[in-house]
Amino acid sequence: MATFSSTQDRKMSPIPLLGFDFGTTKSAVSYSIAGKVELIPLSKARTNRYESAAVVSYDVNGQFIHGEALLKLVDSGKVDAVDVLRHFKLLMLHARDSCAECVAFEKLSQKWQKTLDEVIFDYFVALLTQAINHLRKTVYVNIDFSTFDVVLTTPSQWPPAANRLLTRAAKHAGARTSVLYPETLASALCIVQEEILDQPDAVELPFKVMSAHFIVTKAD
Repeated sequence: MATFSSTQDRKMSPIPLLGFDFGTTKSAVSYSIAGKVELIPLSKARTNRYESAAVVSYDVNGQFIHGEALLKLVDSGKVDAVDVLRHFKLLMLHARDSCAECVAFEKLSQKWQKTLDEVIFDYFVALLTQAINHLRKTVYVNIDFSTFDVVLTTPSQWPPAANRLLTRAAKHAGARTSVLYPETLASALCIVQEEILDQPDAVELPFKVMSAHFIVTKAD
C-alpha cells in the first residue's frame, strides 16, 4: 500500500498516520510520524514478521482471535479448522452470493452470532490496536495515540458499500479520519517513490509529492 499526505503541520504536531493494507490472505500495517515511515511487525515469525494472516475466529467465550495466534491454536488442535474464517475480505464483494467464503460465513455467523460488519470491525480493532501498542512500547512512548489517522487501499472495482464499511471499521477502531485510495493509484505512487524520487537528480514533478509522506506496506 502506498500513499502520501501533505505535512508541514504533521511535523509541527505529530499525529500518527497508519497505513492499513487489508489483504485477502494477509494484512500489514505501517506508520508515519513526523516524516518517518516504517512497517510495524505483527508476527513473531522469523520471516514475514510484518504480515499477519487474514484469518479470524471466536472462542467459546466470544473472544476474537486472529492471525498467527489463531493458526497456532488450529495446529495444536485447540481450534477446529472449520471454525476459522478465511478470505473474508471477499465477503464485501459477494455478501449474497454462493461463493465458498459466503457459505462458510453463513454457518459461522450463526455460531458466532456475528454480522459481517461486526467481524470486520473486530478485525480492524485487533490489528490497529496491536500496531499502536507496538509503537507505544518500542518507538514512540511519548506520543498520544488516542488520535490517529488511517489510510487504506482498496481494489479498483470496489463497490461503494464496501468502501463505506471500511471507513466505518476504521472509525470504530478509533481513527480520527480515514482515507481510501485505489490500489492502482497506490502502486503508481509506490513506483514514483522507488523509481523517481529516490534518484539523486530527481526532477520536480507536476504534482506535489516531493515534500510528502509515503506509507508503504506489502501484503498479498
